[in-house]
Amino acid sequence: MSPNEVPDDQPLALPFDATSATTPRRAAGVREFPLGTEDLLLFAEGRQVVHTLNLSAWAVWDLCDGSRSVESIAAELAAEVGRPVAEIERDVLSTVQQLGSLGLLLAS
Repeated sequence: MSPNEVPDDQPLALPFDATSATTPRRAAGVREFPLGTEDLLLFAEGRQVVHTLNLSAWAVWDLCDGSRSVESIAAELAAEVGRPVAEIERDVLSTVQQLGSLGLLLAS
């Protein structure tokens, strides 16, 4: 099997329903490889999934440690960038949902 293939028994997207109250944490076996200062490559060994994060998604990823809810992550990032929490929360929720469906995040 080539590195770009997902085994037939593993779906590309996993069920992952995130809400503002979800407390995301990184899945075990996800390795991080910074690509310069603005991109982060994630490799999920067990699923053979590779995903690249831009700087915004990387900021969300860094805060997904199982101790903060999506709402809390959004509030922290909104304070850093001076944007409304509701606006940032939509983006954080979307990012968490996408990373969860790839098996890179779990809900605590």
